[in-house]
Amino acid sequence: MTTESTIETGLRRRPRTFAVPSPELIAALRGVGTADLSDAMHQANSLDSAIQALQLPTPRVVGPALTVAVPSGANEVRRAAIEMIEPGDVLVIAGRGHHLWAMLGDKLAARVLARGAAGVVIDGCVRDADAIGQLGLAVFCRGRVTSAGPKQGPGEINVPIACGGVVVNPGDLLVADADGVVVVPRDAAAALAADAVERAKDAV
Repeated sequence: MTTESTIETGLRRRPRTFAVPSPELIAALRGVGTADLSDAMHQANSLDSAIQALQLPTPRVVGPALTVAVPSGANEVRRAAIEMIEPGDVLVIAGRGHHLWAMLGDKLAARVLARGAAGVVIDGCVRDADAIGQLGLAVFCRGRVTSAGPKQGPGEINVPIACGGVVVNPGDLLVADADGVVVVPRDAAAALAADAVERAKDAV
C-alpha cells in the first residue's frame, strides 16, 4: 500500500489530523440518545437501520471517527487502521455492506480494544460474535458471517467515507446506542448536543 505522499486514489493512508474532542463535548453527547440527536439533525446523518449493536444491552458509544474504506475487504488495510487508533476513537469501516466475509473477528477486536477504542461501526459483517461479546467491545454492524475477508487489496485510511448511507469525515463524532448510529459533524457537535438535550426535555 502506498503512503499519502504518492496520493493515489484508492490507496491513500492519511495521517491523523483531527484533535481529540474535549471531555465536556464527549460528556454532552453521551448524555443524549441517538433518537434525540437524529431529531436535532432533522433525521439527517442516521446510518442505515440495518447497522445495529452486535450484542444487547450495549453501552452508548461516543467518539471521533477514525475512518477506513475497504471496498474488497483488505485485512492488511484494516490492520493498518487499527494501529492508528488512539484512546476514545471509534473505528468506522466502510465495507459497502458486504455479507460474504467478515470485516472484524475476535483477534482484530482484541487489538482494537487494546488500542483503547470506544467502539467499532461497520458497514458490513463480523465473525466470532460470541468471543467479541466476551471481550466487551461495543460493535455495530450489519450481521454475522463465518468467512474471513481477503488479506490484501485496496483501501484508504482517514479519508471521507460513506458508511450506512451517510458521509463520515475523519474526526466527526459517532454516537451509537441500542437504537442505532448517528454521525454528528464535528464543527456543529456542541450546538447539536445542546439542541438534543432540549428536545429530550420537550418529549417528556
